Amino acid sequence: MTPTSTGALARAAALSEKAVRMYADRGLLRAERDPVTGARSFAPDQVDVARRIALLRGLDMPLADVARVLGADDPVAAFDALWSERHRAGERAAAAAEYARAVLGDAAAPPAGTTVTYRDVPGRLLLVQPAAATLPEMPTVLRATTEALFAHLAALDVPLAGPVHAEIASRATETFPADLRVCVPVPGPVRPAVGQSLVPDPAHREAVVALDQAQADDQALLVAVHDHLSTGSFGGPAPAGDNREVYLPSFGTGAAGTVLEVAVPVG
Repeated sequence: MTPTSTGALARAAALSEKAVRMYADRGLLRAERDPVTGARSFAPDQVDVARRIALLRGLDMPLADVARVLGADDPVAAFDALWSERHRAGERAAAAAEYARAVLGDAAAPPAGTTVTYRDVPGRLLLVQPAAATLPEMPTVLRATTEALFAHLAALDVPLAGPVHAEIASRATETFPADLRVCVPVPGPVRPAVGQSLVPDPAHREAVVALDQAQADDQALLVAVHDHLSTGSFGGPAPAGDNREVYLPSFGTGAAGTVLEVAVPVG
């Protein structure tokens, strides 16, 4: 059968030639190159593949997911799994959208599905290591910083005196890093490693929102919870410090119930 040129494939699949070249470079389309001219040619069956790519991209499906669907033994099942997750993500985003709408209307309700409670935290010592991370970098940076703190305490044979928390001094975006302090409660004075410090955390009261794993993984909801606490929209005593994310031992384990607490000291 006669090979198809880049232009012909683009016209048949209602794609731009630039898109066809990109999909070929990404391995989504199979192409042969002329050894003399370098021009691409495609087998006729690649027209159907290109049409399917165009349909999936029309649904705003990322290229990585397009590759998963087209490369699956059962493309329909793979599509259903991804589409179901998109629906669940949309449902989770609805809570953050309702919160944003409430803020625009000067309402003070917490994000849907969340509740603000209060607790008293006794005075303690924290082993602290500063860090900075954009939103995409946050999981990697938090993990690496926590592991560095744990490794130092293990070398000193010092146990933890409570769950790890991260103090967030500024908001992270996709491109702008937040200033963080990853904090580990310790039972008594310890010698900090280079780049770490030992600081007192005076007794205080905190406003707290408890989240399960699905809520903790919902970035839009997490941002809304931080906004609600940092602006003092919950009423009661005003915020008196930076927001904190408290990672319980169940975080990331798939356990049910609370795995993350977003808290702010109140005055």
